[in-house]
This record gives sequence, structure tokens and C-alpha cells, in this order.
Amino acid sequence: MNFVVTLMHIHLAAVLHFPTVKTASINKRVEKSENEVILLPDVITKSMCQPREILVDIFQEYPEDTEHIYIPSCVVLNRCGGCCNDEAMECVSMETRNVTLQVTRLRLLVTQHTVHLSFTEHQKCYCRLKPDVQAKKQYFLSSVQPTVTSSSTSSVPISNHSPGPTEPKPRPYVCIEQRARTSVSSYRPDRTE
Repeated sequence: MNFVVTLMHIHLAAVLHFPTVKTASINKRVEKSENEVILLPDVITKSMCQPREILVDIFQEYPEDTEHIYIPSCVVLNRCGGCCNDEAMECVSMETRNVTLQVTRLRLLVTQHTVHLSFTEHQKCYCRLKPDVQAKKQYFLSSVQPTVTSSSTSSVPISNHSPGPTEPKPRPYVCIEQRARTSVSSYRPDRTE
């Protein structure tokens, strides 16, 4: 019975504590009045791809441990997040570190222990092509020929070739990347173009 009362106290303390932690971390940076405009440089800085404090569910990090309850059930960690200004890119970690946090692990009506759990925190972030876009871009680029065959059947590099009146102009590589990005939704590996 004493164990159940202790469990209820710990749970109540966690419930009352975490809503204030969540709002405190957000509000301490933005102490603006309701009518004040946040200027563009501040908006850009806050929305950049960078490590940010987020709440991570312990069961998301330790999905195999289903027989225990953790208090708190989630922890604050630095993880990459933000905008990359291109829908084909995502914000990912470049450098990580392990951090060990102390939590209470309990098995209902059996045991209660303080344990140390290791989590990965992100220290540096960057924007990279999403894996599915990268694969589609490589598929598209592998089908592009870097040379143009003239009427004399000799291969001439694109950069030294001046197209004649009947030959189409070669497209710059910027267009290839743009086409790869815009044709992502219409790409099907079973079709050859």
C-alpha cells in the first residue's frame, strides 16, 4: 500500500512539473508583447536547421523495454530540427554525443529503482537531400549522357559543343537538379524514359 502511495506522489509531481518545463523553455526566449513584430533576422535564426530542445518519449528510444514504467516518461534532449528552405532537403545531425540521464524505472507492484539511461543528443546539424530524392536524382543523372553526338558520329563534350540549328541546346546541370526535384512525385522505377 505504501508503494502505491509513493507511486502516486511521484506521478503527481511529474505531471505538475513537466507542463511548466515545457512552457518555460519556450517562453524564456520570447518575452515579447502580443503586438510586437518579430523581425526577419530573428525569424530566420530561430527557424534554421540547428539542434533544439525537444521532448523525447523514453519508450521511443527504448522500445524493447515494455515491462517497466519510467518516471518521467519523456526527457528533454537536443535534436536537429528546423527549415532547410527546400522541400527536397531535411535537417539531420552531423555530430552527436551520448548523454546519461537519471530516471526512475518501476515495475508495478514489484520494484522501483533509479537507473541511468543513455541517449543520443545532436550537437551539429546540416541540410542534406532526403534519401528518396537522392536515389531518384542519381537514377536520373545516370540516364543523362554527358556528350552529344554530331552528324559526323564523333562524340563531343557538351561544354565544347555549339549546337547547330536542328540540335536542341543542352540543358545546364542546374536544370537537371531542378527537374529531379520536381519530378519526384512522377518518378517510377519500373518505367524507363
